[in-house]
Amino acid sequence: MLIAFATDPGAVSYDGGGANSPYTTSLARHIAEPGVELQSALTRVRGEVTAETNGKQRPWHNASLGREVFIGPQTAQPPAPVQPAAQPSATAAPAESASTDGRGWEIEQRVWDEASKRNTLAHYEAYLQQFPNGAFADLARLNIDQLKKQPATVVANVQSETSRSATAVQPPAAAPKPETDAGTELTESAIGLDHQGKVDLQERLLAIGYDLDADGDLGLKTRRAIGQWQEANGLPTTTFLTPKQYARLKLDTDDALTTYHAKQASEAQATRQESVAPQRPQKPQPVVRARPRRQDQREAANPRPAPKPKATARKSGFKYCTGIDGTFQIPASQRCPLSGYAHY
Repeated sequence: MLIAFATDPGAVSYDGGGANSPYTTSLARHIAEPGVELQSALTRVRGEVTAETNGKQRPWHNASLGREVFIGPQTAQPPAPVQPAAQPSATAAPAESASTDGRGWEIEQRVWDEASKRNTLAHYEAYLQQFPNGAFADLARLNIDQLKKQPATVVANVQSETSRSATAVQPPAAAPKPETDAGTELTESAIGLDHQGKVDLQERLLAIGYDLDADGDLGLKTRRAIGQWQEANGLPTTTFLTPKQYARLKLDTDDALTTYHAKQASEAQATRQESVAPQRPQKPQPVVRARPRRQDQREAANPRPAPKPKATARKSGFKYCTGIDGTFQIPASQRCPLSGYAHY
């Protein structure tokens, strides 16, 4: 199996200015080149794209092939040139012998991959000693120039004993502060931030008051926040971090990040409690039942008489008395005669 990527892990690939991207253009040129083995073709693609993008894009591939693979037609290897009588140097012999067989590209690729991984002056110079005219020679010289402009420290996270000893012999007073270097896309890609690492970086900037979104995409807002942080700390405002600047940012924001996470957890807990709060039960409304249709028909056929208004008793100013001579009226204030009379 062989898996080829347009760029190395954690980096971006460029579209270019033509009909195809730099990677596609170089891949189409070398993938089926006669007499070129597949991994050698990808090595040439890596060298061309890296040189064209000034080191910003480096194609990458992983392979577990059990034999050589040729997509284009195989051609006979040209005869090796006749060497002069002079004895070659010890450092030049491996490169010359390797270039005379089909494994030369594979050896050069391994040496270059190790040099680009270590990213030190010693490794780039070792590559140039073995392959002075190799596919990555121009890029190696460009990286050497950039490393010489930076402080005399090793950029890669992992460094060999040789590079550590070479760095230690230099006097400390002559080296400037590493975090004052100008950050570039290359120095930031050396940090090796994955998606979660980018989210952590954005959360640290959020924790100290910068406006951005913690979405794992180092877009315009994140770049502006990085530039503002660099300006506030007296660093070159390039909006790209160096490994030393990233380490300083992490050290300065550890306490703020802890407070930020605690606040986020508290807000999330409050939101969950509000979502599960019991709702006050509503009082059921009375059910109005419709009257039976037959009852409506009976009432329509036999309407009920309207109720008679009740007579109101009217208080009179007289009262009646009954006696032997019959009934007669007297004023209400008087009393009926006592003998043989009744009043009402």
